[in-house]
Amino acid sequence: LAIKIPYEFKKNLYDYLSELEDNRWELDVSILIRSLVGIATNQGRLQYFRSIAEKISKDDLNRFWEITKENLNHMIRILDENFGIKDSSLLPSEVVLVPIVVYLRQKNGRLSTDEIKKLMLWFLLASVWGRYSGPTDTRLDEDIKSIVKTNTLDELFRNLRNQVGRLKISMDDFKGSGLDKKLLLYVVARKMGAVDWFKGHKITTTDIQEHHIFPRSLLKKKGINVDLINDISNIAFLTEKANKSILNKEPIEYLSEIDEEKLKNQFVPLDRELWKIENFEKFLEERRKIIVEKINEYLQSLGLEDE
Repeated sequence: LAIKIPYEFKKNLYDYLSELEDNRWELDVSILIRSLVGIATNQGRLQYFRSIAEKISKDDLNRFWEITKENLNHMIRILDENFGIKDSSLLPSEVVLVPIVVYLRQKNGRLSTDEIKKLMLWFLLASVWGRYSGPTDTRLDEDIKSIVKTNTLDELFRNLRNQVGRLKISMDDFKGSGLDKKLLLYVVARKMGAVDWFKGHKITTTDIQEHHIFPRSLLKKKGINVDLINDISNIAFLTEKANKSILNKEPIEYLSEIDEEKLKNQFVPLDRELWKIENFEKFLEERRKIIVEKINEYLQSLGLEDE
């Protein structure tokens, strides 16, 4: 790249990266290049950039870069407006952003309400199911070519379904502590109107704090496995760290002081027996059931078909 790309373009590239970072979007430079390659060549393999850099004129390179940047900005705005995703902190994979940028370019940025819903559905499913966790270049190339060929997202859903077999989320899928699960939990909790339990502020990605509903310190004393302690079903989102006095209390002691509506908006079962430390695993199971039900309801509202 240092040999083939004009200095001016490199400077523009890294100036834009810095601009993104100032706004909490810390993207790898390869995501920008992959987006540029997709827009300039209608293909997804990073190696294609070599041929671009060797043959393209400086003016054309700068033109494609401006188009890429415009659609990256559009994508960021859509994620903010629809999901309250204001930074890259919850993204399991940045690569999933590339087809979105290419699709926006194909549609000249003009999307209907239904198209935006469908695009956001694909973003969530591709993130959760790890669309690009395997052979990234091969899958990205397949998806970008599908977008260019059909000018729709239909083939992207078909490609994803062929990879994972199904798209609906099950109870078993929603175990553990990965970013894929945190992304889903955040998006659906925000859709439910989730707010900080103690301050009342609406949760956003710029200030969310993970709160263990059953405190880690108490669970460790009970010899509970660390994977269960950090399971996503034991996590709620606050906007500030909970007071230390809360951190050392059992849920049965402090949840009763929180408005039930706030608890329901973060899927906390209201059966107080489940708030006792000895019922921790039963609490996880019941809360997971509620969360998965709400997730699938939300995905269906975006257009996911029954399976």
